[in-house]
Amino acid sequence: MKRQLPRALTSCLSTRFARSNQPTVTNVVNLRLVRKRKEREDKEAAAAQNRALHGMPKAERQREQALTKKAEAFIEAHRLERNDRDKP
Repeated sequence: MKRQLPRALTSCLSTRFARSNQPTVTNVVNLRLVRKRKEREDKEAAAAQNRALHGMPKAERQREQALTKKAEAFIEAHRLERNDRDKP
């Protein structure tokens, strides 16, 4: 059994939907939630861009430098042959 829309409703719908003999159902969208979701996504994109631009925090950068310096000193201390031309 096909469900028919009332005549008054079909006159205001587009002809494609009126001919399909199926009631049209639309999704109700809460515009406030959509706006907030978009703002959150924009903020996240800006934060990702800033992270890429500014890199690591100062403390993390200093830690990396200290670890690199320590590793280089360890390798230099355990080298079998030392060449004076290798030193900067």
